[in-house]
Amino acid sequence: MRDTWECNDDRDALYSDRAFTVFGLDEIKDINRGFRCILYVIASPGRRRDDALIIDRVITTDVQRTARGFKLMLEGSGDVYDRHGRPDPDRTRFLRDRLSLYRRDHDNLVIQFAVCYRDRLPRREEPAPPITPDMLARVRHRLLDEGFGGFRWHTAMTAADLPQPPHAPALLSVVGVDAKGRIYDVVKPDVSDFHRQHAKDLRALAAVIVEAPAFHFTADFCLERGLTPVIIWRPLTRAVA
Repeated sequence: MRDTWECNDDRDALYSDRAFTVFGLDEIKDINRGFRCILYVIASPGRRRDDALIIDRVITTDVQRTARGFKLMLEGSGDVYDRHGRPDPDRTRFLRDRLSLYRRDHDNLVIQFAVCYRDRLPRREEPAPPITPDMLARVRHRLLDEGFGGFRWHTAMTAADLPQPPHAPALLSVVGVDAKGRIYDVVKPDVSDFHRQHAKDLRALAAVIVEAPAFHFTADFCLERGLTPVIIWRPLTRAVA
């Protein structure tokens, strides 16, 4: 039987039907994903949850993903995500400042998630079919001939498809491609600082992106939309005329 938290926040404390189940930061996988949830991030002095301080409160339809974003923020390795699934550095800074103030006034804070399950979510549709090699080849030619986002791009499915370093300065990004060959921008880690560092070594930059703690958001984003993540790169040249 899991521990529960008696909510002391005015937004939910008045409702007797809102029971909150407590999970540790390393127990995200145990949270049921089948519900729209109210998710609190709480900081308790010692283990006295009656005095728990509120770090943040959100309503989410993907509670595990939202919780992972909070964990990245708490560990200092990434940003929380906004309602569109994109990094929100401003809110991340705000929440870290709030936690710093809490820690200034309280010793031994224990940070946990408190989850209230609300409406059950509808069953997910069958996953979309993956892109075929023939369609991927068409996409490769279209990116080179027509471009994407105003530039012509090369594609890379593995590090071996990227140029051998050192090479001329280049940019690298990630897009999602569906089974019909449509190309979409996707959520991806912010590695702008590494772009400058590895502009002449895209293989190292690709490793940084794929190994970033926030890359699982890219994988989840693509999986939920039936997209195949594809690495694209281009030399530092002008936009397509």
